Amino acid sequence: MENKTSKYFKYAIGEIILVVIGILIALWINNKNEILKTEDKIEALLRDIQKDLSEDVLVSHTMFNRYIRSDSLKKKFLKNELESNFRFIFFYKVFPIQSDSYNNLKQNSNSVPKKFLPLLKELNILYGRQKENIEVYNKRIQNTVYNSIDYLSKNKDWFLDWDQGIDNPKITDYYKNDINHRNQIALYMNDLVNLFRDTNEFRIGAIDIYKEIERLLGNKDSIPKHMNYELEDIEKRKTFEGNYKMVKITPKNSKNKDVVFKVAYNNGLKLYIKNNSEETIVPLYWYKGNTFLSVGNIITFDELNNEILLKAETYSSSIVQKKTSND
Repeated sequence: MENKTSKYFKYAIGEIILVVIGILIALWINNKNEILKTEDKIEALLRDIQKDLSEDVLVSHTMFNRYIRSDSLKKKFLKNELESNFRFIFFYKVFPIQSDSYNNLKQNSNSVPKKFLPLLKELNILYGRQKENIEVYNKRIQNTVYNSIDYLSKNKDWFLDWDQGIDNPKITDYYKNDINHRNQIALYMNDLVNLFRDTNEFRIGAIDIYKEIERLLGNKDSIPKHMNYELEDIEKRKTFEGNYKMVKITPKNSKNKDVVFKVAYNNGLKLYIKNNSEETIVPLYWYKGNTFLSVGNIITFDELNNEILLKAETYSSSIVQKKTSND
């Protein structure tokens, strides 16, 4: 009897151990499945964010085109060379950033796998501070346009003609000579250049995050061409590299006559500006063709008669440099 009882207890203990092991295995499998489901859900949200980032970058291009066109019109206006398109300050385009996918990810932030946490930090910056800055200037430029129109409606007897697109000499005189109109152009462009700067910063961050998501997910899909700020044409890039000298010295840019301008590739194309003992390094972010964007600036390289001209737009003026022959 004692022998049978001993065998029974050993058998019971063995059964209990097997049941416990089975439960632990089941819990492990269930937990593993939950982790995989969570990862799949987070990865799907990140792919949605990629789509939003891609669309936002495309929209940013329309913002850059508006800025470039408006800046060109402003320069003509200041030189008294503008004969039409005076109404450009009465139109605006805001940069509406899509953030629904990011907000969905944020609601699931407690379940984000560890490998994605650095990415979440970058997304918080992009959709936090940078998005807020853009929204400020979206609102400012919208208010500037509406305030300008309100001013005309309340102060000009020809407003109805203006609204209906009817020719009126008073309207043309206002465009060309009224100090308020000049001030409104200055205010409009001030808002627009700030929106341009913040939009470019958002675009750079969006492209970096898009590529990081691609790396983390191990996707092998080709990255859209517009999701890039590097000029991939190495031969063309090399033609832009070198030292540049001022083409024409005027009283306005005479202070730059001794400044050394150099373009070089160092983990990205950069413009080195050396004045006396100080050197400023300006990263150049490729936009399209021979056009690059920097902070609040547009850099273009023009190929003319086998020479390379560097043109740096600065609000209402430009500095033109010619690549020296020994480069």
